[in-house]
Amino acid sequence: MLSVPTVQVFHENLSQLCHELHDKLRTSEHPAVDQKVELAVKALEELLLAQRFTPAQEKTLLKIDTISQHVPLTQEAYAYYEKDVAKTIAQGIIEQRDQSLILSHSNVKRKYYQAVKEAHFTNMKAHTNVLAIGNGPLPISPIVYATKTGARITIVETEARDQNEAVQTITAMGLSKKINFIGTQQINTHAKKADIVLLSGSITNKRKILEELVNVVNPGTVMLCRTATGLRSLLREHVSLARLPEYTKIGMIHPSKNGIESTAVLLR
Repeated sequence: MLSVPTVQVFHENLSQLCHELHDKLRTSEHPAVDQKVELAVKALEELLLAQRFTPAQEKTLLKIDTISQHVPLTQEAYAYYEKDVAKTIAQGIIEQRDQSLILSHSNVKRKYYQAVKEAHFTNMKAHTNVLAIGNGPLPISPIVYATKTGARITIVETEARDQNEAVQTITAMGLSKKINFIGTQQINTHAKKADIVLLSGSITNKRKILEELVNVVNPGTVMLCRTATGLRSLLREHVSLARLPEYTKIGMIHPSKNGIESTAVLLR
C-alpha cells in the first residue's frame, strides 16, 4: 500500500511540474530551442521515470482524481513539445543535408533506439513491406527501418504539412528510393500488402485504428502499436489492448531506462 505522505508528496511535485511545463509552453514561441521549456520537460520526465513504484502502485496513483486530471493536458503539452523538436531537426536536415542531426536531441535519440529494437524483434529484412502511420515531420522509425534493414517502407500522414516536411526530410537524407509516401485514402490498399504496420506515438485513437484495420490486414500481419505504461502515460497515450480478440499480443518492447514509449507487438 502507498502511504498517505508518499502520495501527497508525489502529487504536490507532479502538480508543480505539470503547471510549470504548461506555463513555459504558453510563453514560448519555439519550445525546441527554449532552455526553460527543456528544463521543465526534463524535470517532469525525471520525476516520472525515477520513481520506484510497482506497476500496481502506479495504476493506483493514476486512478486518483487529482492526478488523473493532469493526463490530458500534460499529454497535449508533451506532444506539442515533441513535435516542435521534430520539426526543428527536420528543418536542419533539409537545410544542411546533415544526417547526424537525427541523433542531436535526447528525445529523438530515444525514439531512434526504440525503432532499432522493433526492427530486430520483428526480424525485418529487405523484402519486408512496412506501412508506417503517423510519423510526423521527422519519421524516425521509417528512417531506421530503411537504413538498418533495407525494408520497403510506405508512410502515410493525416496532416498534409507534416507529410510535406517528411518528404523533404527523406529526400535530404537520400532515402527517396527506399521510402514511399501515400495519401490517407490509400491506407487500406497498402495495409493489405503490409507485413508490418506501425501505429506511431504521434497519433491518437490507436485502438480505433486497430479495430478498423482488423478486417483489412491479412492474417499473420504484425502490428506495432506504440503505447505508454504506468506513470509514463502522463506523457504519452496509453492504449488499452483489452477486448481485441482478433489480435494476439506476442510481445512488448520496452524502452531504455529513460525512454517513454513501449511497443505492443500484435499478430493478426
